[in-house]
Amino acid sequence: MSSAVGDGESDRAADLAQRPRGRANIAISPIIWEVSPMLALQDGEDLVRTATSAGADAFYFPAAMELVILRQWGALLEKWNPQKPGSCRLILGVSVHDLEARKAQSARERVTATGAHPVDAMMLEAASLGELKAGRAFQRLSKLRQQGSVRDLFLGAGEIAEAQWMIENTPAHAVMLPFGLADQTAAFTALGTAMELGTAVLARRPTVARWSGAEVDDARDVSFRIATRTVTALVESLPASVASLNHLLGFCRSMPEQERLEWWSRFKAEVPPPPKARSGHPPEFAS
Repeated sequence: MSSAVGDGESDRAADLAQRPRGRANIAISPIIWEVSPMLALQDGEDLVRTATSAGADAFYFPAAMELVILRQWGALLEKWNPQKPGSCRLILGVSVHDLEARKAQSARERVTATGAHPVDAMMLEAASLGELKAGRAFQRLSKLRQQGSVRDLFLGAGEIAEAQWMIENTPAHAVMLPFGLADQTAAFTALGTAMELGTAVLARRPTVARWSGAEVDDARDVSFRIATRTVTALVESLPASVASLNHLLGFCRSMPEQERLEWWSRFKAEVPPPPKARSGHPPEFAS
C-alpha cells in the first residue's frame, strides 16, 4: 500500500479545516499539539505562528507541566498575537491530585497561568475508573466549568475499555484514546458510540502495537488517522523545530477512503474485537 502524503498548501488547508467538536458544538483543528514540559521556549513563538498559520491552532498543556513553565507559555501565546486574543484553542491537563479539595486552588491557578479565561477545555488525565465512578473528580471539574474557568470537560483514557466506559457513562465532551494503524481497536465500537452520543474523540498515537501487520511510519499513520472522520482530532507532540513541524504538517492529508478501509479490513481480519463490557460497570469491576 502506498501512503498518501500532502505536498502543498492547498492539500494542507483542506485537511486542516476545523471539525465540529461533538455536542460541544464548537469547531476545533484536527491537530492538537501537546506541548512537552521539556520543549525549549526560545523557538516557541515561531512554532506557534507556523502551526496556527496552517490552521492547527489547538494546544494541549499536560498536567506534568509546572506552573512556572505554564505561565511562560501563556505569556508567549498572549504576546505573539495580542490583537487577536483567544486565537488559539487551549486545552489544560489536570490530575486527580490537582482537583483534591485542599488542592482545588491548584487547578484554578493553572487556568490563570495560561492567560486565557476561560480555557477551551480541561483534560482530566490518568483518572482511574474507580475515581470517576466515585464522582468527586468530575464534580470538581463541573464546578470549575460553572464558575466560568473552563468551557468543556475532557477525559484521557489509557486503554480502549476505559475509553468506552467514559464515553458511555460520563458527560465528558471529549475522550482522548489510543488509535492508529498499529492499534485500530477503537474502531470496533468506541468511535461509533462516541459519534452516536456526540462525544468528540481525540486520537493519540498508540504506545502499544496490537497488530504486527501495519507498516507504520509517521506519514502513513497521520494520513490514516486524519482520514478517519469519526475522529475529531489527532493529538501530536509539538515538534522542537519549525522544520520538523512543517515536515509533520506535510503529512496532514487524508489517505484515499478505499486505502483507509483496506487498512481497517486487514486489522480486523487479524485482531479480535475487545470483549463487551457489562453496561454501566467500569472494566476493572466487570466480570
